[in-house]
Amino acid sequence: MVCIVGLVGIVVLVVVFVWVRTHPTVVTAKLDRKTGIVIEQGRERLTEKEAQRRIRQSAALARQERMVQKGQLRPQAAGPGVGAPGDPAGMLERMSRPAGPANSPASPRTPSTAGKGDPMLQVGIPALVSAGAVGDDYRIACGSVLSLYDEPLARVTVAAYVDGERVQARDYPYVPPRGTVRYSLPLPAGVDSSRLKLLATCVRAGPGTVIWEVPQAEVSRKPELDGSTTWSGRARNRADVPLKDVVIYIDFYDRDGVWGGAAQGRLEGAEVLGVGKSGFFRVKTTDLKAATAEIWSVRVVGVKY
Repeated sequence: MVCIVGLVGIVVLVVVFVWVRTHPTVVTAKLDRKTGIVIEQGRERLTEKEAQRRIRQSAALARQERMVQKGQLRPQAAGPGVGAPGDPAGMLERMSRPAGPANSPASPRTPSTAGKGDPMLQVGIPALVSAGAVGDDYRIACGSVLSLYDEPLARVTVAAYVDGERVQARDYPYVPPRGTVRYSLPLPAGVDSSRLKLLATCVRAGPGTVIWEVPQAEVSRKPELDGSTTWSGRARNRADVPLKDVVIYIDFYDRDGVWGGAAQGRLEGAEVLGVGKSGFFRVKTTDLKAATAEIWSVRVVGVKY
């Protein structure tokens, strides 16, 4: 009888030990919204998956804060209780809330709330570039948008408002998780930064879609004798599933970030890109601006096989 009781005790201790190891203790805090001072602390146990999710989200928010402080991002108004950049209490509140229909971003294949900027899309402060021959009063707003989503986006829409009125908007396709996309928006004559506001919304990619970016340094550009331009490089599948219908999308810009055009192509000799495998691509365009472009963005889009 004593042996049975002892054995039961050992089993209970092992179960408790495993539960404690898989549910790490985290410290939670409630901050004053204005000062950022901790006014209440507590402890709670989470699953390892939830703890890792909060750690990643905390790191992303800290990165966002640093970029806002350096002036690289423009803080956007957030919805009630969401928390805006520079609002520590709002950040902790956002991190601690479970994902649900009322708290989560737009549902798949559904645009973000119309007329409002998505707080998960941080619009960088634009540079107003002169359009040159068109006229000194004509400007193009150039910059980038940082996605804080952990999933790929089918497209990001950037809209320009002047004195509260929407004057321009463009769609920019295929943004990888936590990736960036460049925007380039022509503005009406005479617009300056004091009258300009930019907002970004998005549509999330469909199930099984995988998107990643190939660094510019890994993609070569070659002007051809017929006046066309060819980009070539390799795309390596870093996902944990094989991919089909892989397409290469390239946008190119001048040195000031003004969009020049786009081109697309496919992998050569590879209908399915296996896990960890690389495929060669060659994308050709006859657009003359491609030959003088100094910046290009290369995204690879595939679907789970």
